[in-house]
Amino acid sequence: MESGKKIFEGSKEQLNIYPKYKIYIKDLFDVQEFRNYLLQENIISFKYDQNENSLVIAAQTYRQINYLFLYLIKKNLPLINLVKLPINMESIHKALESRKSN
Repeated sequence: MESGKKIFEGSKEQLNIYPKYKIYIKDLFDVQEFRNYLLQENIISFKYDQNENSLVIAAQTYRQINYLFLYLIKKNLPLINLVKLPINMESIHKALESRKSN
């Protein structure tokens, strides 16, 4: 519901909204290689911030988070922080827009 109007009825899975996390990595890393690996594990990557050396990802399962950790360990990339981002109205609107365009 938004402003008294129903904008969607269904589950967050049907809306294709998954938990997003912002990962902060201590050392510089090959962003494209990392994104390719994440994609192989069905982990979606979003914004990379070079100043923070951080990347926003969306993972459907905790198993995918484990694959993320395995990559970081294998590449000897120390993780500084992992922050779960809230699902807000902006992310819901983006998901609704992507549903309309499909």
